[in-house]
Amino acid sequence: SYLYEAFEGYRSLGDRSIEARRALQYMVLAKILCDASDELRAVLNGRNVLEYAGRDTDALREIADAYKKKDTHAFNLVREKYDAELQDPIAVRHLEDMYDQLLESHLLRLIEPYKRVQISFLADGLKLPEVLIEARLSQMILDKKLLGIVDQQCNCLVVFEEEHPTVLYKDALVAISNLDQLVDVLFDKVAGKFDHLAAAAEEEKKETAEEAV
Repeated sequence: SYLYEAFEGYRSLGDRSIEARRALQYMVLAKILCDASDELRAVLNGRNVLEYAGRDTDALREIADAYKKKDTHAFNLVREKYDAELQDPIAVRHLEDMYDQLLESHLLRLIEPYKRVQISFLADGLKLPEVLIEARLSQMILDKKLLGIVDQQCNCLVVFEEEHPTVLYKDALVAISNLDQLVDVLFDKVAGKFDHLAAAAEEEKKETAEEAV
């Protein structure tokens, strides 16, 4: 909303079209990043925005469409096609973030059915170089977004079973606590701490036998 107000403010000045276009671009990118791309149609088809129709707004429309479809290949093609219109430093940074999100989500979706998958298969599916895919997988593993290893000898990704460390640690603590109590009981027994209990039990047994007679 702040970016839209900035756009309207610059637009009302008449001679600030560059600033108005920049505010419009930031607003559209923000909506895409917030997964509000469905709202863009109404925004970009508004009468005040149509006054600024051009290659820069066309680029934004196509970026939004590629991001919504989660198509990394189309996303790259749009960036190449409208390279001159997408050179603003802030826009470039957000576009890089959007691309990283798309690539990682697409990779995870491709990997999901497999325990072992060739990197060449992933590269073909994304239409990207194998070197780039291997580097991205390695980074995802380091960032703990993916549990597995890259087997460079076989040029494949090996996916591990997901573990639940909280449950494992809890079970381990319970086992250690039980063992600790058992050791204490054994030491007490060796020290004769329970001898009086045994004597009392024997005495009670005799009394019960006498009462029975």
